[in-house]
Amino acid sequence: MQKLNHYLFSVGLVLIAMNGIGKTANVAGYICLLASLYLILRKKVTNLGPWWMWTCFIIIVPIAVILNTGVTSIGMAVLAPVVYLTALNTDRKVLSWAFGVASIVASLSIMIYFFNGRYGGTGGLVDTINYNLGVAVVLLGALLGPKTWRWALLSLAIPSVLLSGAEEGLFALAIIGVVCIIRKDIGMKIMPIIFMVTICAVSLLVFHQPESLYNRINLQLTSLNDDVGISGRWSVYAQSLRDIHVWGHGYDPVRMYFGDNPQDMAHTTIHNIPLLVLYQLGPIAFVAWLVMVFGTLWKTSEKYLIVGLFALSTFDHFLWTQLWFWTPAILGVAHQSSIKDWIWRKQCVG
Repeated sequence: MQKLNHYLFSVGLVLIAMNGIGKTANVAGYICLLASLYLILRKKVTNLGPWWMWTCFIIIVPIAVILNTGVTSIGMAVLAPVVYLTALNTDRKVLSWAFGVASIVASLSIMIYFFNGRYGGTGGLVDTINYNLGVAVVLLGALLGPKTWRWALLSLAIPSVLLSGAEEGLFALAIIGVVCIIRKDIGMKIMPIIFMVTICAVSLLVFHQPESLYNRINLQLTSLNDDVGISGRWSVYAQSLRDIHVWGHGYDPVRMYFGDNPQDMAHTTIHNIPLLVLYQLGPIAFVAWLVMVFGTLWKTSEKYLIVGLFALSTFDHFLWTQLWFWTPAILGVAHQSSIKDWIWRKQCVG
């Protein structure tokens, strides 16, 4: 019972991502999360983290609250630093195992859905349609998992990302791979991944599915020459950059689209978190957000975790919207870690 609050926090973060299970899981996740915030913070907090992170929160939160678009926006903005503080004071082992298990479940479910005929892309149990949410749980769960098992979690995660159909996941894998090479983090433990990727490649060729899994790439590239302004991610990027205000247009994690058609959010939403922060909160908060992310990357040992966070933020918005609380939680976890995060090169304790 002494660690109930830590379990509630970890399980709550996982459950709010499980859209595929149903709304009950989401509601239960938020209940667990709020209960954990109360239970942990009512006790003596021993770890406050670096002062510059709080400076950034002091800049971002008031702008988000003052220029909010509703009660949901206020609640998410105010709770973000509380989630960060809770993550700083949560038992790291409990959280690691919770996210490691979540990554395994999400990875296996994506594979099962694929081989049962979901050839057009899927997020498995996380979200049968939104494969990007599934990729977030798979990759960030693996990178948050126990450090001694991250190589095994990634060995399972990488083929599931390939079968999910998420180009954003492929981009994140490529960035993580480049960082592995730069850090010279290479070893024999990478062999299972080569084996799994080979199996997936053969399976894709056998089922003749590469075109159906990744048919969005051509559609998104063609939108580079689209003059309509609201049809295609690249057009939305350009439109948002043409309309930057000093204090932004107001923090809104729910209504994120241009125009008046919420049913077309896939084509009218800023699928890039840095641009989304710049558009909604303005350049001052944007700089504070960059300091939080890249300052954490520079100052902590969790290099892959923060690189994965940023890579998944490059072509989607879920870590600012549906999974907003994952961002402050990940930053908090990173700041309480002191052990090197090598994946392939050598075994770590933690």
